[in-house]
Amino acid sequence: MVKIISNSIHIGAILHFLFDLQFGIYENTSTHMSWSVVVLLFLPLAVISIILIKSLEATVNANQNLLMEV
Repeated sequence: MVKIISNSIHIGAILHFLFDLQFGIYENTSTHMSWSVVVLLFLPLAVISIILIKSLEATVNANQNLLMEV
């Protein structure tokens, strides 16, 4: 729904990332990671994911433009 409304996958990816960071999802776990550990583990993954998504989006847009010209 977010992709359709915003015409961008970035907002949905960020929301999904933030949702996955909620510790309350796993109530039965006995160990919890501190926020600093979570940030150090997942922030690089989030940045790499955003870069890859932007790259893929640019490639798709370029291919669509080529198809429109033909």
